[in-house]
Amino acid sequence: MIKIKVATFNDLPVVMRIFDQAKRFLKENKIPQWQDGTPNEETFSEDIKSQELFLLVNDSDILGIAALKLGPDPFYDEIREGEWLSDAPYYVIHRFAMAQEARGKRLSETFIQKMLEIVKHQSIAHVRIDTHPRNMAMQRVIEKVGFQYCGIVDVTLEQSDPTRKAYELKLT
Repeated sequence: MIKIKVATFNDLPVVMRIFDQAKRFLKENKIPQWQDGTPNEETFSEDIKSQELFLLVNDSDILGIAALKLGPDPFYDEIREGEWLSDAPYYVIHRFAMAQEARGKRLSETFIQKMLEIVKHQSIAHVRIDTHPRNMAMQRVIEKVGFQYCGIVDVTLEQSDPTRKAYELKLT
């Protein structure tokens, strides 16, 4: 049965394996996202410590990883070539990655939908996410789940190519 759970430090080796697979996949597809050394193990450790790293699991197999963080996010302070849907408080989905064996099975959509269920139980109705402009697969997933394209943001942690397409979803 596929479910979502909060990651623990015991999960960190598998989290890093999945992240490394995703990073390699992006590089092979000439997408420069995550190629500058961030995020890294320290980033994921902080996510785990703050109980903001979630896992998509099937029985005991970890199929995906993603951080769900309460905004504001400094990378979203400035947006160009568009605007956010709202100035209301929001959650952010960051560091979304699927295990190699889970790719192509439409589990990314399932994972995001399960994260949105978590947000629905909070008193916040907006969720934001971003991805590299060349990451067409992730853009399709984001749009299929219902996010609206809002504009361009810069994730300045990635010095060589910080440009990201930014999306927002208003939950109903």
